[in-house]
Amino acid sequence: MTASKFNKNLRVHVVCSGLPYGNGEANDVFYEFFRKAWLSLHPDLAALPVIGNGENQLPTIHVEDLTRFIRALADDSEKTITKQYLIAVDQSESSTQKEIMLAISRSLGSGAVQERALHEVMEEDWSEFLTLNLRFKVSDELLNLKSDWHCRGGITEETMRQLNAEFNHFRGLFPLKVYIGGPPAAGKTHFASRLADSYGIPHLKIKDMVEHAKVLENELGVEIRQKVEELKDIEVERYEKSKKKKDPEIKREDIKVRLPEDILQKLVKSHIAQPACMNKGFILDGFPRNLDDAKAVFLDQISGYEAPEENNEEPAEAE
Repeated sequence: MTASKFNKNLRVHVVCSGLPYGNGEANDVFYEFFRKAWLSLHPDLAALPVIGNGENQLPTIHVEDLTRFIRALADDSEKTITKQYLIAVDQSESSTQKEIMLAISRSLGSGAVQERALHEVMEEDWSEFLTLNLRFKVSDELLNLKSDWHCRGGITEETMRQLNAEFNHFRGLFPLKVYIGGPPAAGKTHFASRLADSYGIPHLKIKDMVEHAKVLENELGVEIRQKVEELKDIEVERYEKSKKKKDPEIKREDIKVRLPEDILQKLVKSHIAQPACMNKGFILDGFPRNLDDAKAVFLDQISGYEAPEENNEEPAEAE
């Protein structure tokens, strides 16, 4: 800092940066948590650590925004900034340790976090960073130099789609998406299971997805439970009409129903949109069953686009 006193042509600034993130993650701060959430499918293994109650504030900044600040500061040829100490952090409104860990886990992994005592993780390189408790405001001088942001909001569930894409791109991680079809007893599930185990990616079976959806508390889970009960009512009514005196009473819990195609399409679409499938890919076992299924699940309609009408006229024969 004293160098500028002896050399009047030299400007000296100290920029205090928040914890850097983005563009693939540096190995010293958030990389371990991105990697752990991305890799594991097991809820216990994928639970990200939260030291203590996680209410401490973590100052953060995307590396792209940090470099833009430094570039703007270096380009300040008119020397409008005379202050030597500056702060470069993002403008996140949800920057507690627990909020950041939850955003990473929900967007990349199982959504689980686990509170850990400090002495349990003391030897981890990242423990000192997660125990910070600082609330900073970015210096107005830097904001006056640069008004545009790459990631103004910090590490939140709203920005994690962008950070997820950056992590995949800079680490060379691309999802593997496989469909296995064929007639009954052709070995679809056998080979799908072996591929899923070999590549460590989700194996999506209609039966498993339906059972999982039955316990969900979201809109799709409610819709599936209602439809299952409705179809069972139809089967009970049909059985009672054709029932003879010697026939046993039907057990409602033993009734197997077949969900309509539109619900199965919603179910598959919701599963492939989950973090594990978005990042690592998936093995689809026996679905889609037809072109309509494939269009409903994978085709994204472009707003305002109208497909050209098919010309069914036979070409004129050359004379």
